[in-house]
Amino acid sequence: MVQFKGKRRTVYAVYVPAEKKIYALNSDIFCNPFVILHEYYHHIRSKLGVHKGSEKHANMYAKEFH
Repeated sequence: MVQFKGKRRTVYAVYVPAEKKIYALNSDIFCNPFVILHEYYHHIRSKLGVHKGSEKHANMYAKEFH
């Protein structure tokens, strides 16, 4: 569990730009396309040099494929 701005949220996956990898809480997460697309958005943004992409925009990107 990770805490952001006084709120507790479960983080299912995270993209690490320095390693160019997506780490997931467990292997079942890789079967969830929303989570993977969300983290892929962060990958795209980091490749463009603007990794400051918000979680809101990553969610909207992932929802476009649903």
